[in-house]
Amino acid sequence: MLFARIQEAGGALIVTPLVRELGADAARELREVVGERARGRSLVVVSLADVEAIECSALAGLVAVLKQMAPGGELRLASARGPVRALLSATRVDGVFPLFDDAAAALAP
Repeated sequence: MLFARIQEAGGALIVTPLVRELGADAARELREVVGERARGRSLVVVSLADVEAIECSALAGLVAVLKQMAPGGELRLASARGPVRALLSATRVDGVFPLFDDAAAALAP
């Protein structure tokens, strides 16, 4: 089960997974739990501050969340570092989900 802190700020949904690795189980939770809460929103921020590793299945989960959002909505990633940031760059996911240094920067217009 994905243990995450889920908050709202100014209409945006902020999701902070509290796990070190986002794998297949986390991907399922992203699709089901976060996807439902993201439905119709124009901005979702996923803070990867506690995440040290991410599998491709979790990236697919992020895409599934984006598809639940309002047309033209944006899913932004924050606080990705080290191997996680490298994977996002290598898979070119950073071209789909903009990367920010932290959640506060990701919330800025």
